[in-house]
Amino acid sequence: MFPLTGCGAAAFDRVASQNSRAIWIGGSESLGADELKTLRSLIVGNADYYLKYDDDFDRSKSDLGKILDQIRQLQSSEFDPETLMHLRVLCREASSALVPTVHYLEQKERVRRFEEQLLTLWQAVGPLP
Repeated sequence: MFPLTGCGAAAFDRVASQNSRAIWIGGSESLGADELKTLRSLIVGNADYYLKYDDDFDRSKSDLGKILDQIRQLQSSEFDPETLMHLRVLCREASSALVPTVHYLEQKERVRRFEEQLLTLWQAVGPLP
């Protein structure tokens, strides 16, 4: 797992000190529902909210599809300076469209890995609430 640093560590310390019992994984007591919710919030909470409220992914994916269609159309053209400049612009636009798309997919992967680790933990020590 990734160590908590900076703001994440401060938030964890604040939440843990406010709770009557600390989150303990691998100990004799299992996580309560509130503790599991707090743990998820600390580890992937920002990714959960990004995935829930982000509307750039579908738009970026659509934009990227249109750009790729234009690039495919250029393949049948003769590569003169005008066509090459157009291709250059399209490549820059594609690169710009990829930034939010990649970020969305990275956050989705973070949540998937967290859920996978919870399942692995559940299989090792028993059901979590």
